[in-house]
Amino acid sequence: MTDLPIGTLTFLFSDIEGSTRLFKAQRDHYPALLAAHRTIVRDAVGAHGGQEVDTQGDAFFVVFTDATAAVHCALDVQRELRAHPWPEGANVCVRMGIHTGQASSSDVGFAGLSVHRAARICAVAAGGQVLVSQATQTILEDEEAELGFSLVNVGVRKLKDLARPVQLFEVVEDGSASAGLTGAAAGGRLMGGGGLDDTVRRIVVLPFANISPDPADEYFADGLTEELIEKLAHLDGLGVIARTTAMHYKGTTNTIREIGAALAVGLVLECSVRKAGDRLRVTAQLIEVGSEEHLWASRYDRELDDIFAIQDDIAEQIAAATRSHLESADKRADVGRAETARDTEDLEAYTEFLQARELLRTKPSERSIRHALSLFERAVERDGRFARARVGIAECTAYLAAEGLLPLETSARILDELQYALAIDDTVAEAHSALAGELVSLDDLAGAQREARRAIELNPSFTDPYRWLAQCEASDGKVDEATRVLEHAYRLNPLDVNVIAFLGRLYFYAGRISDAVAFWARTESLVEYRTRAHRAELLLSYGDLDAARHEIDEMASLRPQTPLPNAYRGILLAKLGDAEGARRCIASIDSLEHGSPIATFLIGFVLYALGDLDGFYRCQNEALEQHSLPFLEILYSPLFDEARETPRFQALIARQRAQQSR
Repeated sequence: MTDLPIGTLTFLFSDIEGSTRLFKAQRDHYPALLAAHRTIVRDAVGAHGGQEVDTQGDAFFVVFTDATAAVHCALDVQRELRAHPWPEGANVCVRMGIHTGQASSSDVGFAGLSVHRAARICAVAAGGQVLVSQATQTILEDEEAELGFSLVNVGVRKLKDLARPVQLFEVVEDGSASAGLTGAAAGGRLMGGGGLDDTVRRIVVLPFANISPDPADEYFADGLTEELIEKLAHLDGLGVIARTTAMHYKGTTNTIREIGAALAVGLVLECSVRKAGDRLRVTAQLIEVGSEEHLWASRYDRELDDIFAIQDDIAEQIAAATRSHLESADKRADVGRAETARDTEDLEAYTEFLQARELLRTKPSERSIRHALSLFERAVERDGRFARARVGIAECTAYLAAEGLLPLETSARILDELQYALAIDDTVAEAHSALAGELVSLDDLAGAQREARRAIELNPSFTDPYRWLAQCEASDGKVDEATRVLEHAYRLNPLDVNVIAFLGRLYFYAGRISDAVAFWARTESLVEYRTRAHRAELLLSYGDLDAARHEIDEMASLRPQTPLPNAYRGILLAKLGDAEGARRCIASIDSLEHGSPIATFLIGFVLYALGDLDGFYRCQNEALEQHSLPFLEILYSPLFDEARETPRFQALIARQRAQQSR
């Protein structure tokens, strides 16, 4: 290879988006398509002085000594690909990632974190999109006006294998539209309406900085962040970024403007807390993103048991400052007052509640959930009218039951705790949402919808109830409406892994395959296991068995003790004619989840692939009796397309609908 000067270099990675699908659809033409793609890339690389380091299949790794040349090369490639006369339905769509930094060089190529970062940036780009790192953007920002392109901030992204999220920018040629959908803007465009909401009315509460002498008080700082988000969510006329996304910025080095652009917010609240003995110091400042002006700031030095009053005061001060800001900006000043009831005055019970919720939210394992459950129970022992602590008991119990660590009969306790909490305080959104989730599991869709809508009414920024509402809509055959509900939740909380996983699956089940594939590519680093599971289901459905095998192998490596990879492997082997291998997979499922509802319906899936329809219906009817029928797969998965119109299949669907309408 030709030596390049050692120092700062710019690395470009590219590959064809959806190459497996393209190969399947254009099997006869694929070699010619790949050859044309390689010629276009290599011509551009040569014209801009780049060095081709490696080529594997449809992927390129190229190095440049000049960042501007790398970007112009990428734009030339995209322009030529768009203009090329591809056969009908065979457009080659390439994604590209660029990063500038240091790397080690040898006779066989380049290595180091900078190379790895460029590859990971490429992996989160959409087809037709060129993404660059902040390091590259910094080099180019002073020149972009003269260079014929713009660098559009598309937000902070978590890249696979990198500990910290990174800021990314899309290269857009002057006069052209943005090709990709990322971050908060993606959520806005997925809604399909006329742009994003007025950002001046949207706020993010950055995680409280813990400056206490004891690092163990981190739970207290994180708890206060969540508490303040909850209080601000009750302000009419103000959109509040959800906790999951806000916590993504813990310890961030991003600027206020970068955060504002990434989340489409106009206001940022920065806070810190210092807890020492019985004393507490809280500082807070409200910042307007566009001007970086401080609209309000305050410091509180109080006794620890004044924390409730401090939270109330901060929320009311923010409401007042926002009203004033909107008036000065010539907007309607309709931000209401922060009126929320306190559900405990017992500081020790409240502290145990914060510790428990931190365990429940951030460390989901059997040990941590059982510890959280004991803390919630202690809080309730101290204050029997602590409604949210009772919700915590219900959530922990539901988690342990779902993992097979408690008997399913614990549903009675879950319902009792939630109904008790609501009898104490009907305004606790978490209680209504948790009750909606439990009612979904019991096939009470009407009740689940009622509770989910009440939770959304109480806290429109809380995304859990949107999932239950979408589940109800999809179960009722309204998959497009379910998708719209989840798109809205995704915009509210673009880092909620449950929303992300469900939304990608809904695109697939709605028949929007290209949207599903593009969405999975953008979000895979956040929900890798579930993304690979959904992709495997799609590939198995459409007969791309080699690609499906790869996804199943990756699933098994990520979660070797879960039964789903064995089920998909059983379906794969059945499709390949290896009935004995498929039955070994059934035995593996049974050994992992013996007698559980999950094992029952997954074994049924493999039996269906083997052509054992009696076994399939026996398993699914058993699952139905246990309120565990995988109804969305039954309704929508292409795996069952051939049987869906048969009388036995229709009877199964009718039984489930009858159970849901009781």
